[in-house]
Amino acid sequence: MMPVANARMYSVAPGAAAAWRALLEHAIARAGVAMDVVDHPPPAGLPELWSRPDLGAVFMCGWPFAQEGGVRPIVAAPIPRAGWSGGRPVYRASFVVAANSPHRTVNDVLGRRFAFNARHSHSGWNMPMAHLAAIGAPPFASFVGPFVTHQSAIRAVADGAADLAAIDSYVLDLLHRHDPSLASSVRVVATTPEGPIPMLVGTHPTQGDPLGEAARDRFRRALLELDQTAEGRRLLDALELLGFADVAAEDYAVALKVEADAA
Repeated sequence: MMPVANARMYSVAPGAAAAWRALLEHAIARAGVAMDVVDHPPPAGLPELWSRPDLGAVFMCGWPFAQEGGVRPIVAAPIPRAGWSGGRPVYRASFVVAANSPHRTVNDVLGRRFAFNARHSHSGWNMPMAHLAAIGAPPFASFVGPFVTHQSAIRAVADGAADLAAIDSYVLDLLHRHDPSLASSVRVVATTPEGPIPMLVGTHPTQGDPLGEAARDRFRRALLELDQTAEGRRLLDALELLGFADVAAEDYAVALKVEADAA
């Protein structure tokens, strides 16, 4: 079985999708591993992708990863270039309203309509619900969704179908680079505390290990060393990244604490 690589979670625009394909194919070639880069475009959901038995390196949200028990083999996690990340593999959820909205703070839109991409999304659901619970926010009048992608949740807010959404901060970074029109259609009014960013993982161990430990180690090293060459830095720059980092399953257990807070 040929293992596959996929960056659907962060292929938020055609330019971003092409940049991710280029980076993954470059790292595959540098590592000398056999792995195909495949597409998994919307409206197909991410859980469908995560359930495949042939995964070598695909982005997975840390919350469902932790809910599974953190048992999947981890490859590496990206390091966003945003200054607030401090050169660490972290992200946060950004609360957004329409760019032309009169609302200036998240408190202005509490109790209204909340758009969400998926209820299994850490940044689109779990993190914002925990944050709102911590500040004693009132219930929303309605939930609008699921929209499958953060991009569609943004459009719902921009078009007036909802008043507020929570968006993966790295998704917003990529949209400002690759779809500035969509990014500028909303405005950030608050952010949640940071958490470990989604990482590249393999298939669930009950389905085998199509890539194998040795090949995974070579591919991981190729990702970790991208920032050491001019071509690698060019590929990272196109994706608003500083590089990749080693992460451990224990890093993502915090998502379960966030889940309890959100509940």
